[in-house]
Amino acid sequence: MRKYLLLFVLLMGVGNLFAQGKYAFTFSDYVNDRWELSDSLKMERRTQGNKFWSGGADFRPIVENDETHELLKKQVRFVICNDTLFVNCRSLKYGRYVLGKGYALGFRLGEDKVCFISMTVGKSEAMKAGAMGGLFGAVGGAITAADMLKNQSCYIIASDANKVERITPAYMEEILKESPDLLDSYNSIDKKRRGAADVVIEYLSKLHLLHKY
Repeated sequence: MRKYLLLFVLLMGVGNLFAQGKYAFTFSDYVNDRWELSDSLKMERRTQGNKFWSGGADFRPIVENDETHELLKKQVRFVICNDTLFVNCRSLKYGRYVLGKGYALGFRLGEDKVCFISMTVGKSEAMKAGAMGGLFGAVGGAITAADMLKNQSCYIIASDANKVERITPAYMEEILKESPDLLDSYNSIDKKRRGAADVVIEYLSKLHLLHKY
């Protein structure tokens, strides 16, 4: 499991430099490969203070054009920057809970869905986890970022609707049924941990269901 945590610690720095990127407004645009190009785009980690007060995901887009900035903030759903997929959580809801602001790290799930990692909504633990990161320096912050995956969840986008599905232990057990060894391994994990993002990502990766975008 450590290698998957390390992967995400490394990905926290993917957007430090301006680069050419592209963005899509809807899930249909994403599926049909309809993208708008941006010559100068980077993804920056949001401050822990910002996340504490407004909730949401780990990243925000930075561009030099004000008009594009407003599009990315309010209308765009998907961004690809530095060969990495990000999902705008604005207006997305899981049940009656909103996912807050910011962009989350995403992946293509299977052939026709998007999986992304964001705060576990509806639980006070998510807010506590968001507040912790500001207590550490750069190295401590990286360690905390990895540790926070244990307090985050994975969600699925499969349509243009604002409703998302959370990947639950029941969902994982269903897709692992055809891989008995992996299912046994998954079920050996503490029940309280089976829905955590780091666990979910590990087993989806072992099933070869995750792709960059």
